[in-house]
Amino acid sequence: MNLISNPKKVMLHIILNSLKSTAEKLLVDEQSGFRAGWSSMEHTFNCKRH
Repeated sequence: MNLISNPKKVMLHIILNSLKSTAEKLLVDEQSGFRAGWSSMEHTFNCKRH
């Protein structure tokens, strides 16, 4: 039994992707914790650069 119908899942996925891209634009480079595609090495490099 599905709790959410398939059309609603598609719409929620579209909304989630939109929110993720908006959030990525708002975050600064130093905010690397728990971000997709960002490693602790990049964060260390950014900290040393400033």
